[in-house]
Amino acid sequence: MSRILIGCLLLLFVGSAVAEQVRNPYLPTQGGVTEGYTACLLAAGNGDHNVCLASEFDHHQATLDIEYSVLFSKLDPAAQKALDAEQKRWVADRAKSCGVADTPEGVAKNACAVSRTLQRAHVIDGRLNAFGPGDASVVGKWGYRSRCDMGHFVEFAATQQGTDVKGTWSDGTDTGGNDGEFSGAWRSGRLYVRFCANAAERGGYPVCPAYGNEDAYFVPEAGKLVWYRSSGPASDHVFEKYVSLNRKPQNGEIPFDMHCSSSN
Repeated sequence: MSRILIGCLLLLFVGSAVAEQVRNPYLPTQGGVTEGYTACLLAAGNGDHNVCLASEFDHHQATLDIEYSVLFSKLDPAAQKALDAEQKRWVADRAKSCGVADTPEGVAKNACAVSRTLQRAHVIDGRLNAFGPGDASVVGKWGYRSRCDMGHFVEFAATQQGTDVKGTWSDGTDTGGNDGEFSGAWRSGRLYVRFCANAAERGGYPVCPAYGNEDAYFVPEAGKLVWYRSSGPASDHVFEKYVSLNRKPQNGEIPFDMHCSSSN
């Protein structure tokens, strides 16, 4: 039995007793499946796991797309041409190994495709690290969704502009919320940000384009983007974890958090 097939079977038939520690042996040692995939398997039970696999594939494909585009932008024309040819060969090899489906991606969204895509993302990420601080680690669209209590919905979209990171944010519940823009800069591996809001709110951020104090930072952690916000007076420089964001798939939505825990 091939190594790929073994990995596929383990991903598809993992039992609930070990679901919280699911790792496909075919995946590289740098990482494994997401917590969302594990939760999806638990919810599906003995039912159809194809939805779980498709969502997991979309997550890693979105990560790969962002990292590839950022790496491409950093290369000279000759290196860009070489990388493009290399990527096309890799896509063809993935389709041949994992199966071709009638989808825009041209590849079946199965465990083999998840494994190959995650491996490729690690390769591209390793090359990006040679350029210093990884702006690709936050570039793109992120989010969090939960139906617990009054619900919680967060969106965060970042672009690199020179040495700064800028973008938009929204944060709210079923009963209300706010949105606006942010501006941030990297220091010591953290993206420190200042926010502004599109609508005035008592005790909230200044109305754009006037930014508030630097009262939050973001850190890439284990495939997520973790938002830490100021706790107490800004002058104390004390921060606490607020919410962990997932990268948004290119075609799809962020899966709902099924845990309803106080620590997201």
